[in-house]
Amino acid sequence: MVLKWRPVCLGLGLSLLLAACGGGGGGSGSATPATEMDPLTRALQTGNSEGLDDRTLLEKALAEMDRLAAAQQSLVSGLGSGALNYAVPQSSHFVSAAYGNGFTILRGSQGGNSLASAVTVNRKRAAGIGFEFYQDRAGQAGIDELGRGLVSWLAGGDRPAGVAMAGIQSGVLTSWLADSFPQSLVKRCSAGLPSSCLDGTQVLIISDRPASGEEAALQALVASARGRDIGVLYVHTRGWNDTALGHDLLAPFGLSLGGYGGNYWAQDTLAWTSVTAMLEAMQSQDPIRVALQHFHDHDFPVSFSDCVTGPGGGNCDNDAVLKSALLDGVGALRTQLAALDRGGKPLFAQEGRQLLKLLVLLGDVWRRDITYPMKKETAPLEDFLKALYADYSVLYLRNVQPAQGDLGSFSAPMMTPPATMTLTRDREVSGNHFTALGAYVLPGQTVRITRQDNSEATLAVRINTQRTGSTRLWSEYNRPRFLSSPAMPLTRGDTVRISSPYGGTLQLVHSDAPTAVTVSVRMEGVSRQPFLQYGPDMDQAAFAAGLQNSELTWAEIRTPFAEVHSRRDRMNQSINESRYAGDSQAFLDDLFEYVLRDAYALAGFQGEGVTLAPAVATRCESLGWDCTSASIHALPKVQHINVDWYAHCGSGCSGNPYDQAWALDPYGWGESHELGHNLQRGLLNVYGGRSGEVSNNLFPLHKNWRLLDERGADMSSTRLQYRGVFDILKSAVGRGDAFQAAYDGIWANDSYAANNGLRMASYIQLPHLWAEVVGDDAQGWDIVTLLYLAERQFRGLSDSDWAVRKAEFGMGTFMERPDLSGNEFLLILSSYLSGRDLRPLWDQWGLDYGVAVDAQMDALMLPAQAAVIWVGPNSNDWSLVEKVPVASDMAWPF
Repeated sequence: MVLKWRPVCLGLGLSLLLAACGGGGGGSGSATPATEMDPLTRALQTGNSEGLDDRTLLEKALAEMDRLAAAQQSLVSGLGSGALNYAVPQSSHFVSAAYGNGFTILRGSQGGNSLASAVTVNRKRAAGIGFEFYQDRAGQAGIDELGRGLVSWLAGGDRPAGVAMAGIQSGVLTSWLADSFPQSLVKRCSAGLPSSCLDGTQVLIISDRPASGEEAALQALVASARGRDIGVLYVHTRGWNDTALGHDLLAPFGLSLGGYGGNYWAQDTLAWTSVTAMLEAMQSQDPIRVALQHFHDHDFPVSFSDCVTGPGGGNCDNDAVLKSALLDGVGALRTQLAALDRGGKPLFAQEGRQLLKLLVLLGDVWRRDITYPMKKETAPLEDFLKALYADYSVLYLRNVQPAQGDLGSFSAPMMTPPATMTLTRDREVSGNHFTALGAYVLPGQTVRITRQDNSEATLAVRINTQRTGSTRLWSEYNRPRFLSSPAMPLTRGDTVRISSPYGGTLQLVHSDAPTAVTVSVRMEGVSRQPFLQYGPDMDQAAFAAGLQNSELTWAEIRTPFAEVHSRRDRMNQSINESRYAGDSQAFLDDLFEYVLRDAYALAGFQGEGVTLAPAVATRCESLGWDCTSASIHALPKVQHINVDWYAHCGSGCSGNPYDQAWALDPYGWGESHELGHNLQRGLLNVYGGRSGEVSNNLFPLHKNWRLLDERGADMSSTRLQYRGVFDILKSAVGRGDAFQAAYDGIWANDSYAANNGLRMASYIQLPHLWAEVVGDDAQGWDIVTLLYLAERQFRGLSDSDWAVRKAEFGMGTFMERPDLSGNEFLLILSSYLSGRDLRPLWDQWGLDYGVAVDAQMDALMLPAQAAVIWVGPNSNDWSLVEKVPVASDMAWPF
């Protein structure tokens, strides 16, 4: 695509260019009375998009891009014309300008990274460079000319009468300035960094190395320079390292250092045949500009028929044409807006940033007209793509936010919006996680949140918990794509104002709290969804009524062990229209007992309400294992559960939160299946990923075994394909290579979830074996717990620990901790624990292992386990299980 670049203001001199073309305006300054403002001026100052139209915004945004391109061309072309060669040190950093406020002026020739950037906002000029450009390097060319041009630009376009230095200690820089500007006064600011140091200067050069105790004085000096329109140049002198002070010095100018390590790994450099060549590379297509130009010209070259088809209706995220025409651009926009929200930097309160503000306002305008559902094959193309743009351009730190009228499957229309109120919530938090606040942000409603505690915990607030995949964009676009906001910081004593076009539940995000602390937040302008706080005073009747009558689509339950974020209709099914008949207490008791405690206890975790089975604890003690250390076996974080019409993937999707697309049921298979994914360990997986949908099913299988025994509920009783594996092993014995026959029949297929029932029947042999070893069916599942306990200890052993403790895990022949497969780890540990050499079982089931493991098994000198199979007619009823010797003539016993 050829961009239609508008050469705006190119005839102006450099000193007038930025000011005459707008100077990055749109920020604070002397405000025009609201009654005299046109809608666009008002919108740029307040964020209120009322009265705006998309054509005006598109034209203004494209013109602003032209202005920035012209300013970049004018500045960079004035910094030299010949070759630009400089061996940028590997230990250096990147410096970038905030989008719309400035631009790159030094682009790496190898990686295209921003090695230096410049900004101008309301005549305030600043630049940052990520290395000490005045240090001589072999083969350098053009760098001194560039440095002189940059300092002159900062001085307003002429050689400066005076240059001051502060926070930077370099005799080389002093000499370079004296040589480059022999007629200029060059001075170092004296101790204390008084503002008088700026008298008679046009440029202040700084770094983040002031004398001890002068950090605040340096920041004040920089602020004074800004107020006096003195150009500021930040030179990074810490190599690939950075400091909070460095970031703070750059931030007021809309400049920022790169990510961790800077140029250390990228090793970018400057090797340009000319400054012109570098400029051409810098002015290659901006993906945001590409997208806007397509909208402006109504010429998107997109055909959704080219997307790869699939069960989800065709995923177009990686379609090359769509990416270059739209998704790359809006993705870059979303990244920038999220960075502002995460950084606690309200866009419309900032000076300048006119381009970014225009792009946000454009999203507001297009969001007005979204109507769901849309299908990519039948919806008008531009309507579909405008809705996507609107999804990517949401900003949450705003005082004014138009509500999106149609929220599709996320939230039903409200006949009478609920009342707003002020709520204060105290939460005891520890570690890094999040928790529900029991408050709801209405669409378009500005909410004020004040942090009231003085703890050292780091806090932030975010809206909603849905993951991106819950919007099935490419099959049926029936809700906004990104429902969850970034986490926005809450500083002690400060108030933030947030709003959302979609609304949603408020979540408190906490970190840096190694021990439990109580935090407190005050929320003004929020509403209340049906919310149940577990405890002796919970109002079950009010919650049950709210599930049936609330205008809000979402409801939540908060407990010490799990938090449920559910569509109200789904939760109503779970509690009111189920075996629980409105009894929230019984529902939560079962959720804890049969989903959470059951899984955590089976995996050997311990904490409040979860302990080791006595037989397991006794076995650990006899083995000399550390099975109780909180640093190894503490409970996982509170489990969050999203219950929606759609999951992030499939109909259920693991994680924290995990998602499910059906009503939450403590007896359900899928609940424990998804939680089981969170608990899977590589060393407990047979043939790696081929057990990805198998080893997690130990948890629902164990739950169902208990439910039959304790509640008489026979759930999913045909999951284990005992008969199928019985027939495979019987057939395999009669063939020349029984191992290969079993492998081919059970494990060879590497497609998703292949042969699950057969593979689960393989896994269940170990609990049946253990029941025989200990003589008690009720303890059969303990082998799973012991394997989990062993795996966590094994993973955590240091080299020195290994030499002392390797025999405790049956691995005395290994001089170093071995890199085992899941097959091998399970073979050694299961054999060592049971006191039986299980290689005959591994061989009959087609499970391979290496020669080193074979040697270790020989060294254990255990009696060989006979080749047998345990089978039953029901997955849950172990009283019916029979052990059958594997033979070519074995008969099915049921």
